[in-house]
Amino acid sequence: MDPARAGEYRELYDRFLASPLMQGIIRDHREVPFSARVNGFAFRGAIDRLVQRPDGAWALIDYKTGTPGDAGDYAVQMAVYRHAAARILGDSVTPYLYFVDADRWVEVDVDEEQVFDAIERAVRGIEEGDL
Repeated sequence: MDPARAGEYRELYDRFLASPLMQGIIRDHREVPFSARVNGFAFRGAIDRLVQRPDGAWALIDYKTGTPGDAGDYAVQMAVYRHAAARILGDSVTPYLYFVDADRWVEVDVDEEQVFDAIERAVRGIEEGDL
């Protein structure tokens, strides 16, 4: 971390913690590693943050930099992360993108069937040498 920007980073983090979604959280897990099979395909990664809200609901948070774009650009990633988190927690999870620079939250509603069809087509294309 650039020491000259430490104040700026602290301000960004304080803003994140003050957001409504983070208020009253009762559990907070960061950089959660996973290895999971989703729809027959192996994935490995780390979920930025899993938090449990006061009502017991779990939220998956993935940090993004830059300007908020189309949440659909992250559909595959968020579908995989949601499946992995649900298996880890044994409970359902609502995925969110948090755009740090814009202080903007986006709840991600993923059509998993469409996402998994796209993954399957991509894998077949790789296997067949079409990509």
